[in-house]
Amino acid sequence: VQNGLLNFEYHAYGSNIGTLEAQTSDDGNTWITAWSVTGQQHSSGSEAATAVSVGLNAISGREGVYVRFKYTSGSSLQSDIAIDNVTIDQANSWVGNSTDWFDAANWTAGVPTAETDASIPASSSSANPPTIMGANASVKTITFEAGSQMIIEGNTLNVYGNWVNNGDVQ
Repeated sequence: VQNGLLNFEYHAYGSNIGTLEAQTSDDGNTWITAWSVTGQQHSSGSEAATAVSVGLNAISGREGVYVRFKYTSGSSLQSDIAIDNVTIDQANSWVGNSTDWFDAANWTAGVPTAETDASIPASSSSANPPTIMGANASVKTITFEAGSQMIIEGNTLNVYGNWVNNGDVQ
């Protein structure tokens, strides 16, 4: 999977919630944690689940890879976590030939829309960070990798899904 994106929802309500991890592996023996959360995250059993999008760059471009959820539970019956709506998608990634958000040549799958996801990797945004200027832009879900950059100059980025920001948005 190129520019893989793991999407899921989780619910963690209880006084003894442990740690939930999303992990990836090349061989099924050595695992890398791509995302984790520890402890109670929701205020009631009826609260809506939390949607998560995790970039799978550690396994990008490889074949025969593994993805798993690992849960280390708490010490009582009040330590359950629910996971639902798990998908692995291919994210549209920023290539960064120039800084123009609206130039299709800067994306692996064309300019994002309200119906498509996008990923901003650190490697391609350091020299030419995506810049929204002159018009408003839209995206379904956007994921900024650690160390990535983006500039919004006097306009708006409308996000219709999730905003996962591990980078620097100015």
